[in-house]
Amino acid sequence: MRNPPWSRDELIVALDFYLRHNRSIPGTGSVEIAELSDLLNRMGQKMRGETSGTYRNPNGVYLKMMNL
Repeated sequence: MRNPPWSRDELIVALDFYLRHNRSIPGTGSVEIAELSDLLNRMGQKMRGETSGTYRNPNGVYLKMMNL
């Protein structure tokens, strides 16, 4: 099962992070990406209810940063 598309609110948070770190996006193992992943997971819990173990994990969050 795939994760749901990113919501508007999630994209706003991700874009804010990207704009603050656009010169050098932290890597997948960084504290910053882990904290962003945690925030997005908490947002997902409130918006969608239960989320999977792969929902907005650090690898997916980093990939989204690279796509922005």
